Amino acid sequence: MNGPPCHPHDVGVGSPRHEVLTRWPRTGYQGDCRGAVGFPSGSGPPTTFAKGLSILFELTTDTPAPYEAYWKVRNTGEEARVLGQLRGQILEDEGRQQRREHTKYTGNHDVDVYVVKERRVVATDRVSGRIR
Repeated sequence: MNGPPCHPHDVGVGSPRHEVLTRWPRTGYQGDCRGAVGFPSGSGPPTTFAKGLSILFELTTDTPAPYEAYWKVRNTGEEARVLGQLRGQILEDEGRQQRREHTKYTGNHDVDVYVVKERRVVATDRVSGRIR
């Protein structure tokens, strides 16, 4: 995919470019996102968890500083939809390379992390889970 540099601030939820972050070519750096409860990252089958947990996601990367990190948390499922809690916004990291989330709603959920250097996504990772 060719085009201008993509930066999370340039992409709004629901905009035509919303999904471009997940398709943008990477530059060879690695990003790894792990949940403190120990479930694996990557694109394997979702792991199942109970409602009511607090999970601390942490980013590690070999990207040389300076860089920015962004998180995209997606809630899906009927319970979140009925309560108006479907999510998918991109949130800037607060400088700790961590994001705490709670398992409030049943359904399939993803947490993506994006590492941005010089206005390009250079590394990304995804953690998927199913809340029952």
